[in-house]
Amino acid sequence: YNACLLARAVGAESGLVTVTGDDPEADRVAEILAVAGMEARQIRLSGVQTVTRLRFFVNEPGADRFRLHLRVDKDPDSASSFGRAEEEVRKPGFLDWWEQEVEKSDAVLFSDTGKGFLSHRVLVALDERIRRASERRIAAGKRPVMVVVDPKRDWEKYFGLKVDVFKPNDVEASGAVGLPRENWGADESLAILTERIGRKYAKHFPTIVITLGEHGAAMASAADGGAYRFPALPAREAASGIAMHCGDMFAAALALSLSVDSDAAPAIPFANYAASLQVSKPIGQKIGYADLMDAANIEHFQRFSSQGRLIGEPGPET
Repeated sequence: YNACLLARAVGAESGLVTVTGDDPEADRVAEILAVAGMEARQIRLSGVQTVTRLRFFVNEPGADRFRLHLRVDKDPDSASSFGRAEEEVRKPGFLDWWEQEVEKSDAVLFSDTGKGFLSHRVLVALDERIRRASERRIAAGKRPVMVVVDPKRDWEKYFGLKVDVFKPNDVEASGAVGLPRENWGADESLAILTERIGRKYAKHFPTIVITLGEHGAAMASAADGGAYRFPALPAREAASGIAMHCGDMFAAALALSLSVDSDAAPAIPFANYAASLQVSKPIGQKIGYADLMDAANIEHFQRFSSQGRLIGEPGPET
C-alpha cells in the first residue's frame, strides 16, 4: 500500500495484490483502499486472521513528540494460512490474471510480511509467470520486468527465483549471517556484514541492498564483488515522533527508479531521499507529490545526496 502511494505521488501507475482474512479487519482494508482510489486485488480467505498491527503512543510533555508505548499484533496461523493462500494464488484464473498484469508492468515489488502467505510454492508459481511475461516484453523490444524483494527472515524461499534486487534491513541482514547489530556508521563493521552477506547470498541475489537506518544503505554487487556505502541524506526537518514506513518508502522508491534504469546504484540516492522525507512525517502520515517536488527538499537533496563509495575507501561523499 505504501509503495502504491509513492508510485501515485510521482505519477506512476501501480496496483496492489494482497491477502487478508474475511473479517472486520479485512473490511477496513477494503475501505482504506477504496478511499485512496487504489487499484487493488484483495484475496480474502475465510477463517484466516487479517494481519493487524496495533500501536499505542504517548505524547512526551513539552517535547511535542510521540513515544511508542505498546505494540500488539494479531496474526494468522501460518500452519493454515500458507496452504490456504497457495490454494487461491495457484489457481489458473489468478495466475493468468497475474501474468497479464506483470506484462504491463516495469517492476514488481514483493513486500514480505512474514505472516504466512508468501510460501515458496506461491513464489515459484508467481515467478514462473513473471519470467514468461518478461520474455514477451523483451521480444517486443521492451525492458524486462525488474523484481525487488523486501524480505523478512526466510531468505531461502527466494532461492532460484528471478530477484534483481534483494533489500533486507540491517536487522534481517545481520541475523542472516549470525552477526549482532552493530554501529553501521563504522566501515569496519559494515565491511564484515557485506562480506558475509555476499559470500553466502551473492549467488542467489546478484544485487543486495541493505538499509541501515540513520546510516543510509549499503550495496553488495555480485557483478564486481564490490560493497558500497550510500550515506543517509540528513533529514531537513526534525522528526516529530517515531519514524515509521521509512523502509517501505525506500523499497518503493528503489522499485520506481529501477523501472527507469535497471542499475541499482543510481537508484539508491533517490530511495534515501524518499526515506529521509518520511522520517520527518508525523505518525500515520505518508510523503506525497508535494514533498517530493518541494523546491527546498530538492535543493537539500542536491546538496547532501551521495552517489556512494566503496566501503573502506576514503573519498568525497556528497
